[in-house]
Amino acid sequence: MALAMARPWKHPKTGIFWLRKRIPDDLRPLLGKREEKQSLGTRDPNEAKRIHAQALAELGERWANLRSGPRALSEREAHELVAPAYEWWVNAHRDNPSDQKIWKSEHFGELWNYHDPSKYTDLPFAEQNRRMDEDGYFDLITMEAFCREKADELLSHRGLKVDELSRQKTAKAFGAAIQRASLTLAKLANGQLEAFIGSPASPTHSEVGSHDAICSEPLKFETLVVGWAAERRPMPKTVYEYKRVMRVLTGFLGHDDARRVSAKDLVAWKAKMIEAGLHPKRIQGAKLAPVRAILQWAVDNDLLPINPATRVTIDVKTRAGGSKRVSTTRRRQSFSRQRSGRPILSNVGSPYWGPIQVPGCPRSASSGLRTSRNWPGSGA
Repeated sequence: MALAMARPWKHPKTGIFWLRKRIPDDLRPLLGKREEKQSLGTRDPNEAKRIHAQALAELGERWANLRSGPRALSEREAHELVAPAYEWWVNAHRDNPSDQKIWKSEHFGELWNYHDPSKYTDLPFAEQNRRMDEDGYFDLITMEAFCREKADELLSHRGLKVDELSRQKTAKAFGAAIQRASLTLAKLANGQLEAFIGSPASPTHSEVGSHDAICSEPLKFETLVVGWAAERRPMPKTVYEYKRVMRVLTGFLGHDDARRVSAKDLVAWKAKMIEAGLHPKRIQGAKLAPVRAILQWAVDNDLLPINPATRVTIDVKTRAGGSKRVSTTRRRQSFSRQRSGRPILSNVGSPYWGPIQVPGCPRSASSGLRTSRNWPGSGA
């Protein structure tokens, strides 16, 4: 009897074909699931068969890499691994090269150097942002995070388990490929059509998915909020607050395209809220957190390549020596003791409370109170 061959599976509701394959028993502990499911992105049966065969071969290669265990990559292997990134980046932005805002080619020489933020801490807030902007600090942080994230995605997709040095080599190789592609896009933006010789190669199925996220069409904030709410199912009040925050951000930016938002834009928005007198906790929890959550959902669903709000935060710690809030019950107890003439036991309930001398009470009567020195088990 002939064995049944793996074939595309048609989704009963959407009509889109999928790859579905049972994961071998020895790989289930590594992958944490029983079945591999992957959308083929087409309703055409013939096209689905072609993509299915290619995806099946890539899945077999991934499983073979997982079985081989950890390995170290050379620089040559890292560059070969990220080679498709060049054509992917050019194809994604060739129609409107000037709209690409993530990669700053002029800062590539300083990309992997250590960026010390301490040299800006003594400057006033406005001067601090201006100096960071001039030095390209935020651009470099964003570019490095972009390279590391895409390198991890590529290694995970191939099923490669590598050490930290190999992961760093892969991230650097990816950055070099994007740099070459960005220089090509700069020539195309100036009308040098000969910069890109030949027609762009069609992306492989491994590039479809996370790499199809970047395109020239606007990605509205409203679309992201609706998609996020449909998946997370939050309370209606939360959806209302998130939409309101995104409208405020739209008013500040002058547009509602998530693909045009950069880390510098969000830092400038944060600076404006600080100047307006908003409390740091409100800025962090009610303003930056919703934006970060919505953009992260877009990244997780392959709509954005990177979340520009990841590193945009504000310090909400209580200053040293700052006043601490006292509960209403404690205030009432203190007021009641004052009126009755009884002593105020201000240190009761404190983690450092110790014996107190109550007026009119012998010292021996209060010496039995526990302190940090005669706590059970202290040996005192």
